[in-house]
Amino acid sequence: RYRYGSSISGYIKVINNGNAPFTGYLAVAIFHGQNILVCTKCFPVSALQCNNYTSHTINIPGGSPLMPGLYNVYAMCSTDSVNWDIVNPATNATNIATFSVYYNAEIETYASFSTINFVQGEPATVNINVRNTGSSTFNGKVRIVLADPTNDSIVQAIDTLDLATGLSAGSQLSNGANFSTSAITAAPGTYLMILQYQSSGSATWNLAGNTYYTNPIFATVVGPPTLTISQSSLNFPNSGDNEVVEVTSNVNWRVSTYPNWLTVTPPAGCESGEIVVTATPNTGSARTATITVSGDNGVSSHTITINQNGGYGISEAETDGYFLQVWQKQIIIDGIHGERVYVCDMLGRTVYNAVVNERAEFAVRNCGVYLVKVGSRPARKVVVTR
Repeated sequence: RYRYGSSISGYIKVINNGNAPFTGYLAVAIFHGQNILVCTKCFPVSALQCNNYTSHTINIPGGSPLMPGLYNVYAMCSTDSVNWDIVNPATNATNIATFSVYYNAEIETYASFSTINFVQGEPATVNINVRNTGSSTFNGKVRIVLADPTNDSIVQAIDTLDLATGLSAGSQLSNGANFSTSAITAAPGTYLMILQYQSSGSATWNLAGNTYYTNPIFATVVGPPTLTISQSSLNFPNSGDNEVVEVTSNVNWRVSTYPNWLTVTPPAGCESGEIVVTATPNTGSARTATITVSGDNGVSSHTITINQNGGYGISEAETDGYFLQVWQKQIIIDGIHGERVYVCDMLGRTVYNAVVNERAEFAVRNCGVYLVKVGSRPARKVVVTR
């Protein structure tokens, strides 16, 4: 346990359990409580022989970025100082150490921070209390800031309170104080939220103590609520198919009800993902449906319009050994092997006449009913609806 500003000291001893000499680097890596790397101490190693030890004394200056809080320490190794691995602990040894940093000061944190989650671009208020543990009245200011957890540089000052009337010795604010900002400007990420004080006439901001309550703490900024989809309309052939719609979001979302000829998987989600829309085969007239993707936190909803072509006789055509499909104004015939395909409209006008191997695909000019005859098999009727 170290007081903020005191140097951190320790000792590391490792053995080469490999089958070849080790040349590279050893390091002591210090991580803050949320596994944020804040400090390293590196040692070059030259030809450490198998089954031999090397040991190093560690002394790291106190102060930033080792703010008050809990820390984990690991021994790590690398052959190139770029790619690092955690050193495996030997028998009866460990490769993790923990320590804490504390700080007591004239002005102490005297309540938990009321808010630790923020939304970028939205207003925010944090309530906190302070106590004057000094022997005289405190005159000055207190403020709350968001700082980079890797180097403690200030990213945004939320608000400053001027204690112009003074805070007497041994007292605290009545009901705490609100620190407010009209908008969180920090980018989405994890930050240290720090309570600081500044004595009247001084230009220095000091860390408020954490004897009673934690200071600083981790705070999270998320982006504004978002919900978008990759497609607003889907078109399916009468044979049925599936389409993928990408959902980009940072909120919970859900899909509205839909007709039984459609399937939507999954019907709801959290944050970004995708939905698969599946249409069953349609042997009747063309059909249309809409589904709505809506989300939490007031995000705008989005509608997907779904169209499926109509078609008749397709299931019969499949039983004759070939597949007949209508897609918009395209007639598609698959599975033909050297047979003549003849297509005409209901007035007897020929629209297609050719010997086909495997596949015929052609466009018709008008919507309507067409007769399709393949080889000597019975003619089949299809309807082109658009």
